[in-house]
Amino acid sequence: MCPRFISDEGVWVPGNEKVALEKVNPETGEKEPFIYEGQDRGALEMLRELDLEEQGYMGQHFTENMELFEIARTKGYDSVEDYVEKLGYKSDKAKELVAKYKKKYHTHELLLKSKPRKSLVVVGTLLVLAMIKKAGLVVCLNKGVICQEYLTM
Repeated sequence: MCPRFISDEGVWVPGNEKVALEKVNPETGEKEPFIYEGQDRGALEMLRELDLEEQGYMGQHFTENMELFEIARTKGYDSVEDYVEKLGYKSDKAKELVAKYKKKYHTHELLLKSKPRKSLVVVGTLLVLAMIKKAGLVVCLNKGVICQEYLTM
């Protein structure tokens, strides 16, 4: 199970999930379906493995990150907040985005995929083998080695 986290300014908290599961009824011993709705079980398991279950999150707020503090200081800023503000970071927009993602529940539904279509394209001396999918991802190969990924228009 892939853990899903939500980053709130560098603090990674478990996301939410809603999934149909089965549990054993202690009286009858039979499996009964139920709906689990809560924090992502994969993320909780990862926190448990890292001994962070009691803390409930990973990471640290970006303003407490010493590497970012050093970068801000070497660039002449008094604080990390001033530095990221100059880079275009908007705290209120970030809080809105985090609130939006905290309301979402991952349901583990399979995504509908279209069948990939193969096409062969020659660009100069580069031989391009393209797997064009719904998102338009093109992988370029040069003598069998992946060189770059391109997004097609």
